[in-house]
Amino acid sequence: MKGWQSLLGAALLGVACTQLLTDKGNAFPCDVRANDSAQCAPGEVCNVNGVCQRFQYEGPQFEGPASLPVFDGGALIHPLVLRESAAQTTSALNDSSTVGWVKAGGSSFLIHEHSGAMRAVPQVPAESEQLVFDSQAVVFAMYQQAVGEAQRVGLVRADGTLVAAGETPAQPTNVGLSLRVASNQDDGSPVVGVLRANVSAPASFGMLLRSGFGVPQVTYGVLSTDAGETVEPLDMRWVLRRPQFFPLFLAADGFYGRAAPWVPGPLTVDKLNSEAFGPLPPQSVALAKPLLRHDSTGSMWAASYVHLEQFADGGVNPARAPAHALSVWTMSREGNAVSLKRLWNDCAPCPSGVIVGFTPTVSNAGAAVDVWCAIADQGFSLTRVVGSLAVDPSRACQASTLPAPFALSEVSRFKKRGDLLSRPVVDQTQGDRLTVGGVHGQVWSGTSLGALKPVFLDRTPFAVGEVTVPSDAGFALGGSRLTALTEVGVFADYSQNGLARVDVNAFSQVTLGDDVTVQGVLGGRQGWFLLSTGDVARFAESAGDGGNAALGLTFGPTLLTARGDRAQGPYFGEALTGLDGGVLSLVASADDSLYFLPSPKSTVVPGQLGNAVPVLTPEPSSPIRSLAIERSALATNGVDRLRGYLVTARNLYAFSMSGTPIRGNAEPIVLGTGEPVEVWMDNPRGGLGRVGYRDGEIFTLPGGFKLVEPLLADGGTRLQVVDYENLGGWPVALTNDGLYVAYWEQTTTPDGKLELVNKDLSGNLTLPMPWHEVTLAGGAAPWKGRPSRLFVREGPVEFLTPTSSLRDGGPVSQPTRQRFTLYAFVGEAVYEVGTLTRSNNDVVKQ
Repeated sequence: MKGWQSLLGAALLGVACTQLLTDKGNAFPCDVRANDSAQCAPGEVCNVNGVCQRFQYEGPQFEGPASLPVFDGGALIHPLVLRESAAQTTSALNDSSTVGWVKAGGSSFLIHEHSGAMRAVPQVPAESEQLVFDSQAVVFAMYQQAVGEAQRVGLVRADGTLVAAGETPAQPTNVGLSLRVASNQDDGSPVVGVLRANVSAPASFGMLLRSGFGVPQVTYGVLSTDAGETVEPLDMRWVLRRPQFFPLFLAADGFYGRAAPWVPGPLTVDKLNSEAFGPLPPQSVALAKPLLRHDSTGSMWAASYVHLEQFADGGVNPARAPAHALSVWTMSREGNAVSLKRLWNDCAPCPSGVIVGFTPTVSNAGAAVDVWCAIADQGFSLTRVVGSLAVDPSRACQASTLPAPFALSEVSRFKKRGDLLSRPVVDQTQGDRLTVGGVHGQVWSGTSLGALKPVFLDRTPFAVGEVTVPSDAGFALGGSRLTALTEVGVFADYSQNGLARVDVNAFSQVTLGDDVTVQGVLGGRQGWFLLSTGDVARFAESAGDGGNAALGLTFGPTLLTARGDRAQGPYFGEALTGLDGGVLSLVASADDSLYFLPSPKSTVVPGQLGNAVPVLTPEPSSPIRSLAIERSALATNGVDRLRGYLVTARNLYAFSMSGTPIRGNAEPIVLGTGEPVEVWMDNPRGGLGRVGYRDGEIFTLPGGFKLVEPLLADGGTRLQVVDYENLGGWPVALTNDGLYVAYWEQTTTPDGKLELVNKDLSGNLTLPMPWHEVTLAGGAAPWKGRPSRLFVREGPVEFLTPTSSLRDGGPVSQPTRQRFTLYAFVGEAVYEVGTLTRSNNDVVKQ
């Protein structure tokens, strides 16, 4: 037995000896940090795992001469016309007309909806303090008269001319006016009330009327009861009821109104059954007049006022500081009888601060009032009042912190005459809506402070892509538009202001709900995306009224988890197209799983095309945060075969799907101990991938060769990359310290040719790329220290006129050119940072 073993051992030893590779490497250990090719055999490099391996060039592939990116100072593409600090703003009158106005930088802009998106159109400025709009976008303005310091009401026509309103009786000097609008009328027209306060006469009320585009008329009348007692209104709002609306007045001693048609002249009002605050001391009214507001249903009402502690003789306690208090009621109506009942005790929602604005709200969680507080010029905060146990109005309310729907530091401030402190630019003309202006031309609007939505892009998106939208002669040509996704909506370069919010609900035949948002782009130019509900959806162009192109919203399958629940984000995905450009299939990731949707179809109602379940879950409970599909002919056909790469929370995987029905498989790839951040393909139709790590190191796939060195700050510390992009083959990295692009420099050879400096000392193409910092004109870097995101827009391939120029000794009969554009999304601004033009011919490259 031992002899047999000896013979076998000798035989094996003989075989092993004859197979030794004496002229090639054998995975010899090496030190990757040494950067010395001599430690490995010729043609090999030291990989990230400290082992020599055969080198194969997997760097950028060019059809012709290599092109370097161009950074020539950059250009601001958002915002455009509306980018100065807002000095005034006014609300949209209702959700359908979405008309508003903003004054910024000495110019005024009309804001309204067109083809589902907003735009800001420059208008002739009017010296005004409050404005409201009718359904035809004509402006009723309350402006400051030059003589006598009186305020007047006028009409701003579409051409910007201002026509003073006719008044009865004639307006005296030293008059203060407030415009109060009732929106959401059946015919879309506003009802404008004008509250007139006069120093030497009782306050009066008028209703603004107009005939077509003629001169507006307003007739004022003093309020009084049937007993002849004069009523001094502090504020007024409209009570919307069918078929008759009526004005509701808040006085120092309660509410007054009459649910009957109003005719010009003196207005007789009734004291309504209410539990109101008051009577207020005159000193409180002198400090700040009470402000009255209501919720969108008109069932909940609130007022802010200044509370001063009074003595029994009517004097005010000078030792107690004024407190901004809040009073809240519910309204009930039976026929013409209206009553208001106090909902909870009056209280102070802004300890040591003042009330800037507030919005009563009724939701599934109950009644609440969202309150905007300010402490002098130190800053703003939001709070939600849900009740009160206060024994007097200076005590705190029962409240919770309300997350701000936008950066409150971006709210614009201004001072009126006599103001000691600056106030925010906020419109109060309507009782159930607010519009706020920002320091960079932002506009936020909505019915609740906690849910104010931006009209134009005001924050860094979580995803960027392209969506095809129909032609629109008022803006740009139809086609693929730059699209940013945020938690509050979709924003596209659909207006001359830059990126404007697109209302997804406006294109759907089914009401989706205000909380449904787009969470991921799947198809880019094909228009497929993912909703927050897990539904696959699509923007599709169809024939509208009169044969014009219209944009509609359709729905595909619903993504479900393996447990049958709706899939949650983060969402990523791609559309796989055929040679004719048609979509063969969609590949999507949701949370920790991959989905394959062959031959995607859509209907106008969600849920009709069934559900899609995961094909592959590479790492359970670890969300997929980056996905790239290899689109080479050998790897992917879009039907029953595909492969690609993905990154989970900490790991890198190569995945594949094949068969009918299709099944998935994932294999981990180990490239060092760093944290992978993102994967992408060097070329959309190529087979070479890239994986970028947190420290800026980039490796090629599938070979795993180092392509780019780590990013080092001054002192040698490694920077942290937050986002990668691919600029036509050259990697781009965004860090908190700056923006960088990786490429090899070019040099001129002795025979006059341009050559990339990408060879090591031994002449091998193994030299990693260095990083180069990118700035805008004058060295500006607005992305430093701010949450930002990169996006590269891939332009179409242009087939140019054939040329007779030669390259490599052969004719070039079909020259092409393709342009890539790098964008940086930085908060409220978007910059075009640089470009790269790839061509298969050096004559047409530029």
